[in-house]
Amino acid sequence: MAKRPTKYEKPLKIDMDFNEALGRFAQVKPKEISEIPKHDLVPLTEDDTGHRFLIYQTKDGPRTDLRFEGSRFWASQGQMASMFDVTPQNISMHLKNIFAEGELPEQAVCKESLHTGRDGKQYPTRFYDLNALISVGFRVGSVQGTMFRVWATDKLFQIATKGFYIDKERLMNQGEPDALDEFKEIAAEIRGSIRNSYREVLKLCTLCSDYDGSSQSARSFFMDMENKLLFASTEQKTGPQLILERCDAEKDDVGLTYYAGKRGPTKRDVVVANNYLAQGESRTKNRITVMWLTYVEEQLAQGRLPTMAAVKEKLIGFIKFNQ
Repeated sequence: MAKRPTKYEKPLKIDMDFNEALGRFAQVKPKEISEIPKHDLVPLTEDDTGHRFLIYQTKDGPRTDLRFEGSRFWASQGQMASMFDVTPQNISMHLKNIFAEGELPEQAVCKESLHTGRDGKQYPTRFYDLNALISVGFRVGSVQGTMFRVWATDKLFQIATKGFYIDKERLMNQGEPDALDEFKEIAAEIRGSIRNSYREVLKLCTLCSDYDGSSQSARSFFMDMENKLLFASTEQKTGPQLILERCDAEKDDVGLTYYAGKRGPTKRDVVVANNYLAQGESRTKNRITVMWLTYVEEQLAQGRLPTMAAVKEKLIGFIKFNQ
């Protein structure tokens, strides 16, 4: 009779509950971590294609270094065996289980191409992408596999608790231009969102010399700022005008380009002008919002505490300057 799978032996699924997936990843026992040798560097493979995958121990814990040519990483079963210090047969067994359990679709992560052997002849060889490598890393029982799980679980924990993980060192020293552009756009979108910008504006209001301490003053100030930013980002439309012109029951999602409701637009979504912006308009508004908030932060950092009325005037001048 086959052994009943334990919680951590369940295959990963794209629609799996996040907490369950996190539990599936957390296969590392305290005893395993204490047994990891404290080598400065554990090179796992470096072949003639320029591919390299390293797992190494630092004072801050295990780290990985994955290098590849082109837009995707590919490795054979033999290369993965070297990476995790196990036999090719062990890798083959894990891959078969991964595909049989539906954790990954084989046709999406595997390709066959000719590989030149040491004898100079070419042989058909199966190569697997990074998704397969990661899945194998969560199953192998070697020291390198344990180190890999320690590293990956730490990153997942940061995502679960903080909502993000950033490889700062890689972006600073090895970052691809496209990746940096994507990161900047995501950061601008997050900071320029209504909820986050309102939080920053509220903080700004409390530092203004004429702030009366009421939330209504801050709310009015924020709505005025939002209208000015919307006016600058669209064809000179205020928030109410955007809602009136673009909300249409005959259109998909009543004309919304964004909504927070999981099953569809809600009443709250349809009364937020920001939710009707086209992609280019949203990007422009985020860019101006971030520049404006950064400018105000610099003013405050220099000890300049303007009045709320003066800040409004500065915003008008700032928008004109950036148009």
